[in-house]
Amino acid sequence: MDLVERGAPPLALIEEALSGDFKVHGDLAKADCVIGFSFGYRREHSQVFPGLSNEDLANVALKYYNEIPKILQFEIADAYGAAGGHKEQIAKRITKHRQAGSYLDTHEVAAQAKLYMAQRKWRQALLLAHPHHLPRVDAVCRMLGMQTIVTEHTRGAVEFDLKSAQKWTRSLKAWCEYEPEAIELYRLRGWL
Repeated sequence: MDLVERGAPPLALIEEALSGDFKVHGDLAKADCVIGFSFGYRREHSQVFPGLSNEDLANVALKYYNEIPKILQFEIADAYGAAGGHKEQIAKRITKHRQAGSYLDTHEVAAQAKLYMAQRKWRQALLLAHPHHLPRVDAVCRMLGMQTIVTEHTRGAVEFDLKSAQKWTRSLKAWCEYEPEAIELYRLRGWL
């Protein structure tokens, strides 16, 4: 059964998200761009910092995808620049929801990335996300009609961040309590 079959119970998707054992697919050589989805962040007073998970994601991008144009959520973009990544490789930095005051969620990042890809006639996107977030990221992008590529490069390379401002990204236990509800909400909204 396809993970993004509308209306189907997303049990396989939940299993992948909880285990972090996502499915690799597509050809890295055919990637037009990388889309990076942040995973938590740190907050000190009113300032936001990338945090450990997003630094790990930026390091994966720097090591494996440095020459591919990137559409990055701002926490990863900040970490990518701080790690020595070429700023000219960041084609688009996604910083906020298009609807003022709304939370910048996975679906919104994917929708903005898709629009940007269409403007450039890019067809295939390599997805960069925390291994436990990647199953939902891939399902959302595919539901939006994107051709996605998923590599194994984040396996074992991206940690949870105990100091994250988003409690569900602090540990595997917290993620396992959060993600099944997030997947169900996305399914109810027709985003999976």
